[in-house]
Amino acid sequence: LEALAFGLPVIATTAGAAAEIITPGREGLLAPPEAPAAVAAALQALLDDRALVRQMGLAARERYTRWPTWAESFRPVLGFLESLRPRV
Repeated sequence: LEALAFGLPVIATTAGAAAEIITPGREGLLAPPEAPAAVAAALQALLDDRALVRQMGLAARERYTRWPTWAESFRPVLGFLESLRPRV
C-alpha cells in the first residue's frame, strides 16, 4: 500500500497479501513464488514500457485512495468491543 500511495506500480508474488491488493496488469504485476524468471520478466516489462509504468502508477494511486484506512477498518471491531463492555 505504501508504494501505491506514491503512485508506484508493484511487482510482487502471488503468495501473501499483495495478491489481495494488486490486480495483475492494473496496479502492478504478480509472479509465482520461487520464479525468479517471472520476476525478471515483470521488471523488464516495466523497464521497456514507460507508458505502462505511467498507466499502472495512476491506477496504483487510485487504488490506494479507495483502500480503507485503519480507522475505517477498525470501526466495526471497536463497535463490537464496545458492545461487550459492561454498562454501569
